[in-house]
Amino acid sequence: MGIPTACFYLCSSLNTIALPKQLQLIDDGAFAACTNLEDIVFPSTLQTIGEKAFVSCSRFREITIPADVKMIKKGAFMDCTHLTRITLPQTLYAIDDETFRNCISLERITLPKALYRIGKQAFTNCQELYALQLTDNIHLIEAEAFMGCKKLYEIVLPPLLRAVSSGTFASCSNLTKLTLNDQLKMIGDGAFYQCRQLRDVYMPDSVTTIGEDAFMECSHLQRVRFSPNIERIGANAFRDCSSLPQPLLPNETLIGKNAFKGCKRQ
Repeated sequence: MGIPTACFYLCSSLNTIALPKQLQLIDDGAFAACTNLEDIVFPSTLQTIGEKAFVSCSRFREITIPADVKMIKKGAFMDCTHLTRITLPQTLYAIDDETFRNCISLERITLPKALYRIGKQAFTNCQELYALQLTDNIHLIEAEAFMGCKKLYEIVLPPLLRAVSSGTFASCSNLTKLTLNDQLKMIGDGAFYQCRQLRDVYMPDSVTTIGEDAFMECSHLQRVRFSPNIERIGANAFRDCSSLPQPLLPNETLIGKNAFKGCKRQ
């Protein structure tokens, strides 16, 4: 049993709804732009929430996703601007692209233990998000996943993550504590761009590549422990890190244009 695509699209007067007890599917855009929908209780039989199913349901405040939900598709809760908390099932494998993008009131979320993948822009511009623990099974965090999460204070990368994708934590302007895992190999382009409260970065020996603009304009960054195995540092990687002394690096390291422009001279 399912609710069809765009079934209640733009029903702006809809305030509450009782879903059928045997419901398994809420299809793409089913409740999109129901701007006055405040209260919804999902039945325990629900398995799939479709693409942009609840996009712009701007009155949602708290949501609990049932334990049997296996899939939450792209943009399902995007632009739910009053959503402050969401409870996800512990068996959820992936959070798809843009799922919670522009949920500007979202304060905290507990990620499932089974979570493997966080999609592109999944939490972009969640400006109030301050509490986040990345669970140990996460293997992939895609581009710009947490970009613009301005209140995010501390990040500990999960042990199985091999790369920080492009723009993942860009413009997380309150990020102060960063712990990189021992298996990390690459820090992508703009990964920590404009993380202006970041002061110390300890790179494990496993890191070989730092992308373009990776730490650009991290103006309070004072200390970086570079991996002795670093092979490439991209253009503008540490540009305008005005508190960072220019480092001594292995002769064989390829250093891109303006990688340390605007840093303190030794």
